[in-house]
Amino acid sequence: MAITPQKIIRASVRAAVYGAVALVDPNRLSGARKHAFWVGLAGASAAETALLPRPDDPWRPPAEVVGEGMFAAGLTYGGHELWAKADAWLIDALATAGARRPRLWYAALSAAIGAGVSLIEVPSIADEFGSDQEPTVVSDEVRDVVRGLLNGVQGYGADELFAQLATAQMTGGDGAWDFQVDENLPRTLISDYTFPVVGTYSSDGVEFTVLLDVVEGRLGSLYVLNDDVTGVDEAGVSLPDTASIDFHLEHART
Repeated sequence: MAITPQKIIRASVRAAVYGAVALVDPNRLSGARKHAFWVGLAGASAAETALLPRPDDPWRPPAEVVGEGMFAAGLTYGGHELWAKADAWLIDALATAGARRPRLWYAALSAAIGAGVSLIEVPSIADEFGSDQEPTVVSDEVRDVVRGLLNGVQGYGADELFAQLATAQMTGGDGAWDFQVDENLPRTLISDYTFPVVGTYSSDGVEFTVLLDVVEGRLGSLYVLNDDVTGVDEAGVSLPDTASIDFHLEHART
């Protein structure tokens, strides 16, 4: 997958924040400045944890999001003494290694790590199985199943995904399909998530579940899991007629 403008923006912001934090020597702070630094860092940790995309569970209730953010903030502030000791150890290690300005080196390394974290891409399920195919027009059976999923609920980016589906292409098969869509089309508000409507059906006594992943606001992958939830059926899967699939809302929270 290509590096998109969204990823570049996230990488730039994260690199700037990581680098700026690394420039501050926490062992030289005292009084109000020390308190302000650690409160600010705790708040940043809370925001990053709470707002981090969760493709596997994007519809978390507000209480869960707040709880995770508060836990991250408490962990950061409560562990500030260990953080300060680790900072001193890293600076000493860089100086021992020959760095003339170890604090700047530390900031540069931190910025690089921040950018790298944002640019790392998790392959889709179809990617994990590999595909040397050239993209083709989305098949009728795949298109019908995606429409069935999107029609199962209002909102959740369904309108944008419908518009993308109209001109999308696909690769893959045997239970996993990747989509390629026009980059100029509007994206969903949430960047990465599994669409909350799933499809279930039975074949030869085995239960299957059909899911749709959204990646960076675009149609990502359609894939089938067997009843053991062990991944794509290695024997090969062909989608049934949509009349045989039960589309229902599963991932939404109340």
